[in-house]
Amino acid sequence: MHESCSETCSISIFDLADRPNFKDYAELDSRKCVLQWFDAQYAPWRECRPYASETVTHSYAGAVFIDVPFDEGDAEYWKVQAFFEYPDGTMRFDDVQVLRCAP
Repeated sequence: MHESCSETCSISIFDLADRPNFKDYAELDSRKCVLQWFDAQYAPWRECRPYASETVTHSYAGAVFIDVPFDEGDAEYWKVQAFFEYPDGTMRFDDVQVLRCAP
């Protein structure tokens, strides 16, 4: 596992806080599908909090961290990108965001 954000260059997170139907995050089919894929691909993941804000406090909304570098030379990066995006670059899930960490 990478030790720091600057070492990994990114953190890939999916965050369902803006989901339109306000369902419980644990019941969302997209989240279940993503976590099943992570488990099947041996991509270690863990629950994580949303990005910090000086003006707003958010409760946990289903976001997870995966330790995959944002590096186009990395095979794991391409595997994750191919899962989240269709070949034309559109996102596979409407209620999932993949966010890059700033070191």
